[in-house]
Amino acid sequence: MLDAVFENDRPIVFPFVENVLPLEDWDLALPDEGQTDPTPVLVSPFPLLMGFPLSAKDNRFGVLLALDKNLSANRERRFELINGIAQQVSLAVQNDILNKEMLDRQRLEREFQLAREIQQTFLPSKSPDARLGNGCPLEHSAPGRR
Repeated sequence: MLDAVFENDRPIVFPFVENVLPLEDWDLALPDEGQTDPTPVLVSPFPLLMGFPLSAKDNRFGVLLALDKNLSANRERRFELINGIAQQVSLAVQNDILNKEMLDRQRLEREFQLAREIQQTFLPSKSPDARLGNGCPLEHSAPGRR
């Protein structure tokens, strides 16, 4: 189920019969092939294993799994709530990644600025005066001509 949610980047709901599949094997649960709308499964008389993708833009971070054992009529509402939570988690992860990238970029800019400042200390403050030993300015001429 984890792979199906991760690869398809959409929520998937699977009827979860506890005596068939123990909790430690949740990742082995396989949803119906091609499930595009989980609404019909939400009315199932069984507990539901719901998988929600954690993704933002084209970045996939993981999968949020939830087990809904409550068989009351407001399952669709819980599904939407958990889906919203998964989207908020995805945005928080994306923001954290972007913040880390921004901090790295700022650190590199500071390092480049420091390198520029160090280079400036090696350069003379004015151009050297190119004169011959007799005090006359050095003239550049083509080789062989005088």
